[in-house]
Amino acid sequence: MEAIKEWARSVYLLAVFSSAVLLIVPKTMQRQARFVVEMLMLLCVLAPLFHLMPRPIETTVSSGSYVSGSYTASLERFYVAEVERRVREVGQGAGIAIRDVEVVVTGSAPGFRVGAVKVVLGRDLTEEEARRFREVTGAYLNIPPDRVALEVAGGG
Repeated sequence: MEAIKEWARSVYLLAVFSSAVLLIVPKTMQRQARFVVEMLMLLCVLAPLFHLMPRPIETTVSSGSYVSGSYTASLERFYVAEVERRVREVGQGAGIAIRDVEVVVTGSAPGFRVGAVKVVLGRDLTEEEARRFREVTGAYLNIPPDRVALEVAGGG
């Protein structure tokens, strides 16, 4: 109910603002101004319908898995593969055996971001190694280190 009130309030305020603008605009530009105002009113009235359309929220993808065949899914698979490659590169530089990488992607094309990463390791790490790996990987992927989850293969 609150959302309907907010929507009605925004339509009303746009109508008042548009009326004031139409009074100020010179007569030679009345047609163009009226067109712009009408388009803004149309967008404002139809805005709630845009929120009914499905949007990607957050998906967990492994580079080996298949997402739908759309262009956005292809970009997402490429992005996930690139993030996985970067995580493996950090692990290789540190001498850490990585078995698998799962990437949580947030946002949609073209604004994909890494939400979190789960790294399955081949061996257990010392506390210091794990801390350093999380920090370096987090800095490399531009995410907080606590979003880098480490798990040993076959264990927890």
